[in-house]
Amino acid sequence: MQLIIKFSILTTNLSKNELESQLAQSNIKELLRLEEWIDGNVRCEFTIDYNEDLLNQLRKTFHEQGIIMGEHYCSVFRNEEYEHAPLFRLISIGRDSYESKRTKFKKETICDHCGFFTYHLDGKLGMNTRQLKNKILVNVDYKHWVLSEEGAELFAKWGITGYKLTPVKHTGHKETEIPGYLMTDINLLPKPSQSTITIEKEGNGCINCKVEGYYSLPIYESTVTSYMKDINFSTEYHGFGPFGAVRLLYLSKRLRQLLLENGYTKEVRNPYIPGKQNMQIKGWYMDPIQIKWNAGSDLSFQQDRKLS
Repeated sequence: MQLIIKFSILTTNLSKNELESQLAQSNIKELLRLEEWIDGNVRCEFTIDYNEDLLNQLRKTFHEQGIIMGEHYCSVFRNEEYEHAPLFRLISIGRDSYESKRTKFKKETICDHCGFFTYHLDGKLGMNTRQLKNKILVNVDYKHWVLSEEGAELFAKWGITGYKLTPVKHTGHKETEIPGYLMTDINLLPKPSQSTITIEKEGNGCINCKVEGYYSLPIYESTVTSYMKDINFSTEYHGFGPFGAVRLLYLSKRLRQLLLENGYTKEVRNPYIPGKQNMQIKGWYMDPIQIKWNAGSDLSFQQDRKLS
């Protein structure tokens, strides 16, 4: 696995040539775009391999020169990791999240220091179930996962484990109602390893909870396989901006393979690699989860390991 950082920056103080010259002196992996923008501004995108010293150096340089910078963290995986990982994080199912309608929530403060929070359902989830048409699974409010009737029957047929179903409340026109089922009581995995990669985003990190303002790449001990089901949630919360904290959804290798073999998604690997067009492919984005198979290992997967 390789961790890269994609930067998007905008400057009003440097010309295009001056900025290009400065970037050339740093360990920049790839310039994606360098172009003139409105009123003489210069905008560009580039990537670097994750390096804490270089990251801090770039932040300092850009700040001193009044350059506005955005950071996006991406993981790039080897083919062997896709083929042998027992667990995958579901990143996207092909579109943004739908919004709940006429639903009550209870707010829980996760961190008293920064005020970071999450929401819990207080009753049934309400949504326009018409959005389930021709789909087996949708995401609601970036944290709730809802199966259509077809999806529920399919998962039952496949013997998918790790969840229960609760009917959702239709909030659209009566004639457009489609049965939908919220996945509840989802299996919780143990906490990740202390080797988990955690990076503070510039000026935003809470030193108390290390959720708000942080990017986290979970790494698990090999014992996690004893706790796995086909559907799993992370025990720890992860930051999601104005939507509060969310738990990550993990799918088993078996479920991922069934979805691929039966044509419910296309194979999408490393959709965020600079220059690739994978982001335009319609499919479920599933990243392999890093697991430490041996003490002191390099986090690579043992290809000949047989999982019970």
